[in-house]
This record gives sequence, structure tokens and C-alpha cells, in this order.
Amino acid sequence: MFGLILLVVLPVVILTGLLSYIAYGPQFGQAIPFDVGLLKLPTFDWPTRPSWLYRLTQGLHVGLGLIIIPVVLAKLWSVIPRLFSWPPARSIAAILERVSLLMLVGGILFEIVTGVLNIQYDYIFGFSFYTAHYFGAWVFIAGFVAHVSIKFSKMMTGLRSRSMRSVLATSRIDTVPEPSDEDGLVARNPDPATLSRRGMLAVVAGGSALVGVLSAGQTIGESCVARRCCCHEDVATARAQLISRSTAPQLPQGSIRGLPEQTGICDSSALAI
Repeated sequence: MFGLILLVVLPVVILTGLLSYIAYGPQFGQAIPFDVGLLKLPTFDWPTRPSWLYRLTQGLHVGLGLIIIPVVLAKLWSVIPRLFSWPPARSIAAILERVSLLMLVGGILFEIVTGVLNIQYDYIFGFSFYTAHYFGAWVFIAGFVAHVSIKFSKMMTGLRSRSMRSVLATSRIDTVPEPSDEDGLVARNPDPATLSRRGMLAVVAGGSALVGVLSAGQTIGESCVARRCCCHEDVATARAQLISRSTAPQLPQGSIRGLPEQTGICDSSALAI
């Protein structure tokens, strides 16, 4: 179930993140990083209307990125025995799978940690967030695509083996272990269940809902502040106020003049990307 949720949500997070890079106009040298080699994206002129388009895409990127953190942690918890199995690989196919797992797990944890630190304006990592987040995203994307290609059929088989209705109707007392599997994720002699599957779903859903409410409140609050700034008589002063925060040193030279007055940072509630 957690895998299915991530399969649906992560492509949205990836796409909106890449749209953020395109919106900064890499063809004009305004985006960071500037030189991305073979990882260049197709560019287009970002539309000036509707003015809230950028705010919507980055609200989805940041909001969904935060909401899925409990889901990611739950998924990692459910497969953690497999991550430390020894020997790590017994065939070429197993080696490729382990490499994809390394890129997938390492990539998503790196993106989450740096992303959360960025929206808190806490740059303790000592390198350019934008450069690292961009290249880290491509590492994650490669691992994600490879892992989905390898595990998609097994995931669908697992979803068909148990209906959601049966999961929600099964109490902790009636919870039975998963049947043994070839991957070794099921314990040979498991202890009695201390939490039902529906309980686990409730814990993760509750955590995601809490994070969603907190992040939405912060985003809406910043949006109101930004809108008041953008209605200021001196637009130049308002724009300078919004980009004078910790992200300002990361902007390329000349980018302040290139910021649109009704879109971009000012009208997008100063969402960090």
C-alpha cells in the first residue's frame, strides 16, 4: 500500500520540481545550476497568466514532499531487513537491484533532508542547495525508474492478495504474519502482532495529515504576507524584501532585475524551491 502511494505521489513531486528549474529560465542563464551537462531540460517561456501558476506547482512540490515523509519512513521500515541482507548480491541481476536501491533510498533521503533544511533556511550542509538538489533529484529519478521497473509486477501481485476492506476489518488480535517470501522480509518466527495493519495505516495517515496541516498553515500565512507586499506602492522595495532572506545569496547575478513583478518569487508566496 505504501509503495502504491509513493508510486502515485512521487512523479508529481518530481515533475513540479523540474518545472521550478524551467521557470527560472535556464536558457537565459537564470537557473541554478547553470551548467548541467547532459541533464538539460527542454525549456519554454513560463506563462505570466495565471499569476498563481508557479505558486501552485511549488506548493504541490513542497507540500506533497513534506506529506509523504511519514510514508517514506514507513516504507523503509517495512523493507529494512532487505537493505542489510548479506551477502548483498548473489547475481548480476541482484547487483543491479542493489545499485538501484542505493540510488533510490539514498536519493530520496538526501532530497528530503536538504529540502526540509532549505525551507527552514538552514544551510548547514555547506554547499549550494540548488545544485545539490538538482543533481540529487536525477540520482533519485534513475533509482526510482529502475526500482519500479523491477518491482512493479510484484507490487501488483501483493496488492491483489489482500483487499483494503479486509485490512481495515482485521483487528490486532486477528492479525497474522505475512507468508514467507523469497526476499526474506518476513521473519521466520515472528512475535505476536503489537499493531494491526489498519493501525499502521492510521499512524502513517495521521502523521501525513499533521504534516500537511502544519505546512499548509505556514504556506497560506506566507502567501498572505507576500500578497500584501506585492500590493505595495513601491514594487521594487517589495521584491527586495522578499528576496532578502537566506535564499538571496543563491540567486545568480542580475536575476533580481529579471524577476517578474506578478509571478515568480513575489507572487508565489516566497516558497523555497
